[in-house]
Amino acid sequence: MQWGKEEDRHGRIFAGIAGRCGIPIEPPSVPPNFGVPAWQRFAEEYVLRDHFIPTHMAWGVASELMTRWAYGLLIDRAEDPLFRKLMTMIMREESIHLAAYKGFARALLAESPLSRIVARQIVGRFWAPVGNEENSRETTRAAVRFVDAEIPRFAHQVESTVWSIPGFHGVDLVRNVKQFFAQIECPV
Repeated sequence: MQWGKEEDRHGRIFAGIAGRCGIPIEPPSVPPNFGVPAWQRFAEEYVLRDHFIPTHMAWGVASELMTRWAYGLLIDRAEDPLFRKLMTMIMREESIHLAAYKGFARALLAESPLSRIVARQIVGRFWAPVGNEENSRETTRAAVRFVDAEIPRFAHQVESTVWSIPGFHGVDLVRNVKQFFAQIECPV
């Protein structure tokens, strides 16, 4: 529950700062009960069973890594000291989320060769950048233009972080990012 509250707060802070800069961004609406969607219940019960949580943890590593990396870009490019301070604080929280996901993923995937196979296939084929479903096409394009030149740096972080998870060495999440960018007509 704490994670959801932090993510909601991050979105509201970011939307407020963007608004001050003349960039209208809708703050995210996170439901207070964080109900489990029907597809997730189906996947847990019938498809993945014992492999859902390890897969979810590995997916979380990729998502938190992408998010933390994007906040780092914002910090690097920001001129406003208050903005940099807020983004640094949020990035610290994202680093905690990343460490938790990574710790759970490593422990759970180390226990089960089959979970390693399932998680690698699902994350490797279906993972895409966080938030892409909620944002308008133009907001997503703006985000893509912002990170475009930094993809090689992201690739290095993927190799050093995601590849350290059991069963994930060589997974090409950068390819997923590039495919996602191509789908929204923003070639990298």
